[in-house]
Amino acid sequence: MVSTSSSANLSLQYRNESRGSEVVAASVLFIVLGTVFTLLRAWARFLQVTPFLWGDVLVPIGLVFLIATSAVAIAAVEVGNFGRHTKVIWRYYPESLALNFQLLFYALPCLYCFAITFPKLAILNLYIHVCREPWMRWASYGITAITIISALVNLFTTIFQCTPIDQLWNPSPKGHCMNIGAHFQWASFPNIFTDVAILIVPIPMVLKLEVPMRLKVGVAVTFFTGSIGLVASIARFASFNRSTAADPFWDSVPAAIWTVAEPGIYLIAACLVTLKPLINYIFRESRIAPAFSKNSTSRTLSSQDEESRGVKMYSLPGIRGGTAVAPASRFSKM
Repeated sequence: MVSTSSSANLSLQYRNESRGSEVVAASVLFIVLGTVFTLLRAWARFLQVTPFLWGDVLVPIGLVFLIATSAVAIAAVEVGNFGRHTKVIWRYYPESLALNFQLLFYALPCLYCFAITFPKLAILNLYIHVCREPWMRWASYGITAITIISALVNLFTTIFQCTPIDQLWNPSPKGHCMNIGAHFQWASFPNIFTDVAILIVPIPMVLKLEVPMRLKVGVAVTFFTGSIGLVASIARFASFNRSTAADPFWDSVPAAIWTVAEPGIYLIAACLVTLKPLINYIFRESRIAPAFSKNSTSRTLSSQDEESRGVKMYSLPGIRGGTAVAPASRFSKM
């Protein structure tokens, strides 16, 4: 906490400084992007008659939690004056202190646990459907279990980071809190671990493909898109190193932004890996679609022939509703 004596002489410029607009801009941006990509994913799924995937449910739920996470961040700025210097809030907006602690240290990280988990589960569900190698399926199941367990552990430790729970904004001599900064920083580590695992799992399968290099690159890009959240996880992990106890409501702005951005990027990744039918639909007559849609057995297949054959995303052997196709060509239909 900052004492009132330390905030006796504050310049007008210091009092008016605020980084809250950065948080609001990031929150609005990812609400818009998350909504757009979720709708694009729904459109792509509508264009193809495909078997049901749990991702069809998990992605919209992830969007709901992304919007809720962003709304809490915006509320912290607009109502709680988050983004201003802590001394300014303590002296001029004391009523905002309790609200900031409640929103930033409880509501935001709790919603983050859900917002980050559902898109990752959607990506892993796709892996489980596509991968035919038993070890790859079991690896995907293992990563799924780690993702769920880490989310539940983070949720529990966030709720009970202080005893009693209101110790942060209503301190008492008998109460205590854990090292909150370290808790939030290391809560990102399981996400980094699972992101690396998601990145590694498809590599052996892609390397074994006996297809033209451009198709192999296309398949690799499709799979690796699911790991773009790794960058956001590392950035969020690093952002806590820049937060200080001396001015927490000012220095924590980057961490708050990445807390919104990370689940937003995961949600976009979960949508990107399913957009091939939409891309083919939009660019069917262009030179872009053939680079991703032609299989190794017929490079000159026309878009009309492909449509007439009813090529379906996820129409893979071993998948409910799938049809038997050649091992190489099954990835071209992904």
